[in-house]
Amino acid sequence: MKLITAIVDPDKLDNINESLKKAGVKYLLVMNAKASAVEGGFTEHYRGTTYITDYLDFLRVDIVVDNDMLDSSVSAILDATAGDRAIGRIITSTIDQAIDIGKHNTGIEGVA
Repeated sequence: MKLITAIVDPDKLDNINESLKKAGVKYLLVMNAKASAVEGGFTEHYRGTTYITDYLDFLRVDIVVDNDMLDSSVSAILDATAGDRAIGRIITSTIDQAIDIGKHNTGIEGVA
């Protein structure tokens, strides 16, 4: 099994969800994330005060797939995030075990 973690623009979530459904992914986990990039953050002016932030808002999307679904799932994320402001990262890693707490299913059934 493989864990795919995608750090993506929040505006791309619906596209990613639809694209992953078409690729056969049944479950995804979405979390708010902040990232500090080489490009830096941004400066805002509000009521005469300047605010500088080094962190940008992103979403972290985690999915666990069978080894044979890795390439199609990564391609689905890449296709869904293509565009003018498509910034982020995709990281893959190996999962040794997954267990569904309620049903005690293990393996890919533990996360689907």
